Amino acid sequence: MEGGHVGDMRCDRRREQSLELLTNEHARSNDALALKPDLTQEELARRPKNFYTRALGMREEVKVDIRSEVVQTGDIFLLCSDGLSGMI
Repeated sequence: MEGGHVGDMRCDRRREQSLELLTNEHARSNDALALKPDLTQEELARRPKNFYTRALGMREEVKVDIRSEVVQTGDIFLLCSDGLSGMI
């Protein structure tokens, strides 16, 4: 399976007894973690929340993350958007 993703929608996969996050939100805090993985929770808390660096409609062209995964029998995918992910 191949899929694309941009913005704040997230996708998790439940396989057997584990839950794995397959996407990363295109938020300023995640971009900061990618550049400096050792940021503390305090440093992250000081960053603006819900400030997205990529989303549909922000620009004429947007970079889309593409990911390929092998789907196994029994896999369950959970797509979360618009606040649902914060509740889980």
